[in-house]
Amino acid sequence: MEKVIVNINKMKGLEWSHKLGTIGDIVQEIEDIKQCYTIIVSTQKGSIVHNPNLGWNIMQYMSKPINTVISEMIRELTNELNYQEPRAGVNSIDILTDESVKGKLKIKIYFDYKGKQENTEVDINW
Repeated sequence: MEKVIVNINKMKGLEWSHKLGTIGDIVQEIEDIKQCYTIIVSTQKGSIVHNPNLGWNIMQYMSKPINTVISEMIRELTNELNYQEPRAGVNSIDILTDESVKGKLKIKIYFDYKGKQENTEVDINW
């Protein structure tokens, strides 16, 4: 197994996370925010034993027609993202339903981070 060393002198600040899907890589600043949003959006609230408040209640929308619950989903997700990731502020969310019949949703999140407008996309299985 390859030994991974992170040079702490190259870290930009105190806020960082392990990069998902890697061993030893990290994400910082804007990439850390995007990764946190991805984790929150793709996690059913209550499914993580040691952090039951992580995520949102996506399961309550699963059996309903997407066009009837989309505004509720956006409202809940905006509240949860702003509460669970206070380093950035969500401006708006688009839920793209083109592939919802195939069981997938694309969620586009527009947010402010350190005075800059940013966005990220998260794909989830529906």
